[in-house]
Amino acid sequence: MVEENTNSLLSETNDGLELGFDVLGNGREENNFSGWKISGTFFRNIYRDKIRSYISPGTPVYTYENVPNANITGFETSEALYFFKKKMTIELNASRYFFSDAATFPFKHNSKLTLNMHLDQAGYSLQFHMFREGEQIGLLRSNEEEIRIPPYNNMDLHFSKAFEPGPQLKLILNLSARNLLDDDFQIENLALRDRRYYITLGVQY
Repeated sequence: MVEENTNSLLSETNDGLELGFDVLGNGREENNFSGWKISGTFFRNIYRDKIRSYISPGTPVYTYENVPNANITGFETSEALYFFKKKMTIELNASRYFFSDAATFPFKHNSKLTLNMHLDQAGYSLQFHMFREGEQIGLLRSNEEEIRIPPYNNMDLHFSKAFEPGPQLKLILNLSARNLLDDDFQIENLALRDRRYYITLGVQY
């Protein structure tokens, strides 16, 4: 359910600048090193009549309003190493964002650092994901209270296996454990960082 004042809500406009690069290199397979990649992006977005949302805790209701001027500037980088004919990948990602008003970009992290390790072999896939997320800021509609979610560290583990019982049928089993470092942080009695387990089965034909 969405609430909005259609008489006063204006269309959002955005002027943006983005610069990026990618640098790749090959390794030597005899050393089981397949290559590397470095990439980066710098961007700046300037908004007029930025649409900002408020949430109502415990309900599916969102309310929107316009912020006359807002901007976000940031950079994102990624570095990857490939081994064993790219069956193993180690990847480091970092991002940092600067807001004119953080609450105008509700609950967006101001920074994030991740370390990933991927293993893929014979239909098996394993991913180990470690991360640090920066502060988040948002507003609650009920009392226009500003909520700050502090930075935190955690890790996820994902495993998948593909099966092909028929020539045109594929089954994909996924097992995930998220937030292995259980965290009791809550907002309005809603747990956000508790440990969670997922089992999913996909069918492709």
